[in-house]
Amino acid sequence: MKKDLFLIAGFAVVLLAGCDKYLPDYGGEGNKIKTGPSVDLYYDVLGSGGGTISVQSPGDPLNGMEIIVEPNSFTSYKNFKISYAVIKSHSLGEYFNPVSPLITINDGGGFADKPIQVKIPVKLSPGHFAMGFFYDDKTGKLEGLPIDSLGADFIIVSTRHFSSGSPSLKSSGTSGEQSFATMVISSEQESELNKQTIITSGFKPCVDDWEFINWGSYIAPGGICAGQSMTAMWYYYEKRLKGEKYLFHGYDEFCNRSFRSTCGRIIRSVTALLQPSRKIAISTTG
Repeated sequence: MKKDLFLIAGFAVVLLAGCDKYLPDYGGEGNKIKTGPSVDLYYDVLGSGGGTISVQSPGDPLNGMEIIVEPNSFTSYKNFKISYAVIKSHSLGEYFNPVSPLITINDGGGFADKPIQVKIPVKLSPGHFAMGFFYDDKTGKLEGLPIDSLGADFIIVSTRHFSSGSPSLKSSGTSGEQSFATMVISSEQESELNKQTIITSGFKPCVDDWEFINWGSYIAPGGICAGQSMTAMWYYYEKRLKGEKYLFHGYDEFCNRSFRSTCGRIIRSVTALLQPSRKIAISTTG
């Protein structure tokens, strides 16, 4: 079930990117969601022991919402504030169909040491798939959130931070870091997702990823796959799609652009030889 959710979620992200032939348009154009007035819903403090924040407000669209924080997720107290605004209109395209209000969660900023689960009540029509997104009102961009569980009347997503601002703010660690996240749940017909035979982000291996072998490092002897993947995705999203050079050997002083194809072949050949699981079959005749 979870594997199917991730597969469909990938389709949904590309569809909601809103570009011709489902190729994503990553350009920011400012706020694309218009809402009513903000409604303050919840305020409480959680310590390092964690706990569950539960919204009990009958008749409210977020009645039953929960934020589940595991013990030792934070080293100090966190002030959680929850508010929402009803969505009046949007310009995010035909595949964006909000089934929740625009939700704001403020915890003061920073990253948790463990994933935080957010359970949001929804009313999902039969045959529809829902997905959670961070929304950046400065750029009009949506950022897909991992799905833990999905039902007809709820969705559970995970995150380690509540900051829906630009990546430069989220990673800066400065006083300018955005300390709140704006979230929304959108749905789409599964039939619409299933009929797309080819869905692509445009990201190409050996073009948009790193060229070096994942040998690991002193502090990460098992490998640095997460770091390589995340930085490659960041570069593609924030730099390459805005006109910067390809990442693959783009910053390699040894294998410059004139030798890129030769170096690529050498690296791929060496990598293939070093694969312990690769089996070579030798056929003899006569």
